[in-house]
Order: sequence, then structure tokens, then C-alpha cells
Amino acid sequence: MASTSPLPSSSHRLPTLSASQALSTSQSTRSRISTGSQELDKAIGGGLSRGKITELCGPPGSGKTTLGLQSAANALLSGDGTRVVWIDTSHPLPVSRLGAILSRSGDPRELFPNLQTIRTPTLAHLLTLVVHPLPTFPPENTSLVVIDNVSTPFTVAFPPGMEEEGGGGGGKVKTEPVGVRRFAIMGDLISALGKLAGSKGVAVLLLNQMTTKVIPGVGAMLIPSLSSPPWTTSLNSRLLIHYNKTSPSLLADPDDTRLSQIRYVTILKSNGASHSSDSSRPVTRLQIQETGVGDVKLVSEASPAAPAMKAYGFARGKRKRGLEAEVIPGSDEEGDGESDGNEDEGSAGECTSGRRQQRVIDSAQGL
Repeated sequence: MASTSPLPSSSHRLPTLSASQALSTSQSTRSRISTGSQELDKAIGGGLSRGKITELCGPPGSGKTTLGLQSAANALLSGDGTRVVWIDTSHPLPVSRLGAILSRSGDPRELFPNLQTIRTPTLAHLLTLVVHPLPTFPPENTSLVVIDNVSTPFTVAFPPGMEEEGGGGGGKVKTEPVGVRRFAIMGDLISALGKLAGSKGVAVLLLNQMTTKVIPGVGAMLIPSLSSPPWTTSLNSRLLIHYNKTSPSLLADPDDTRLSQIRYVTILKSNGASHSSDSSRPVTRLQIQETGVGDVKLVSEASPAAPAMKAYGFARGKRKRGLEAEVIPGSDEEGDGESDGNEDEGSAGECTSGRRQQRVIDSAQGL
């Protein structure tokens, strides 16, 4: 006779939800965290989705850290003691910047206790934290986990030109290629982050640098430093923040809007759906300021990015290859270099020359 006792619970199984519970959670406003830009939130379905992974990639100084800080501030300001975990791999959390953002809507001194910062200086530290988490990670009532940035530990662990040496009198031995090892570790990390997001119901925001790759027959292109088919598949949304020129005639308040603060965000993937062609990729404008992120007010309600994207994206008429076609996973070409440096999002001119900005724009549209 079959037993009617319930199945024993297992700590290795993800919690199950009924269809009605899953629908209710997905429709709840608490399942989304605002980025600070209403236009960007709208483009990705209402904000950063809890239980999912969102990646924000872009060159140094483009505003990744500020967008992460704004998202963290919005999560802390949501009330009910909501907590945020900030994981830094290279540069400490800019506390004063976060305080300035929080002070717009609340008292930072009351909210900082709900913020936990964790330093992971090496890839081993990051993997230990995420792949083999302690029961206390993340803390109870955490809604957002930010990793700033996820690519630096890989660059340090797998520098360009890395060679493996073994025994046999100090001679070199053939072992597993570095690119294959790096690719496998990337898979372990993104899988663990997916389990963390799903089991804990937190939104995971990954800040990812860009790297230059020379592709035979195509030339030099800027691509996300960490990228592979399994990595991209695990992302719920993938955003590319970059520079572009904006005509003052398009701005509703040209005297009050600094052109150097305007950034473009191209939606490469949203709500699990990839936007594979240039025409299907939504593009939004936002402002990166010392006090956080805001929308850009335009004269017209028409698509804000269309004029600039047409002017700077297709003028040269070169055929660009897709993101996944540019890099062979596991090969030596697969993301082993990036630009490091503390981001100063306040001024575009200080970080990037006009020529470099143009390469970013061209590469963004070739992704």
C-alpha cells in the first residue's frame, strides 16, 4: 500500500510555487525594483525583476555604478526593512554618493544599517561566497544583490597571455586550455547566481565591463568582458549603457540639462527575450548625475534614441556580426581583457575621447 505521508523536504531543492502564487508574485509591484529612470523601467517590464538576473554592461565612466547605486537606494527606500547586499570586487562602495542619492527621499542614517557590503578581492572569494554560500547569505529580507563588477576577478585570475606550467623539470605541459577553464567557471558562477535569485527571491544586478576584441575579417569591437551562450541565456535582461551625441534641439530644457550627463541604454535582452536586430532593440535616454539617475525630458514624445542611433549607427554601412558570433566560447578570444579603473560617471569628457565614444556607439549597435 502506498504511503500517504508527504515527501521529505530537501535543502538541495528549490522552493516550489503554485501557478497562482507565481502569477501573483510576477504581477506584484514588490517584484520589481526601479532603476530610477521611468523610461528604462518601462523598457524592461517595470524595473529589475526579483528572482532574476539583470546585467548592465558598458565602458568605464558610462554610469554603471551610479545606476547600481540608484537601484540599491530605491530598494532600501521601499520600506519594511528591505535589505541590499553590495559586493565589490575592485573598488569600495562610494558611500558618500549613495548617501547623496538616499538623501533625496529619506534619511541615509536610518537606511545604511539595511545595507551590507562584502569585499571579494579575488575570483576564489567571489566563487566561495556565491557557489558555496553560508546560511546567512544573503540576509533575510534582502531584495537586491549588486556585484560591482563581475568581470574584474576573471581578468585578474586569467590575464592576457597567461601560460600554464607544470612538472617535468620545469617544462611546460599541456593541460586544459585557460579559455576552457575560464568558460567553465563562468558557467558555475552564473548558474549559482540564478539559483540564488530564484530560491531567495532577490534581484541580482551584475555590472560588467567591456573589452576590445579583434575579430578576423571584422576588426576591433567592444563587447561585454564576460559573455557566452550559457551566460547570456541565464540573464533575464541585458542592458548596454553608452555615450552618444544628443542635439540640444531635442531637449525640453536645454539650459538645465548637461549634454555630458546624458547616456543611452540599449536593451539587448528584456524579460528573457533577446532583441537580435537593431530595429527591435529599444533605446532609452537617461541622465547620470551626482544625486542619482533621472530621465531626459524631450520636446517630443517620439522615440528618443531614433535620431541619434540613425545618425551614428548606420552611416558607415558596415555589416556587423552578432554578439554571440563574435566570440568562440572556451577559446583564447573569449573575454580575457578589460579596462579597469574607478568610474567617474559625472563627466563623459574626462573618461572617454570623442574617437573612443564613436567606437563604443558603433560596437553597441554591432552587438
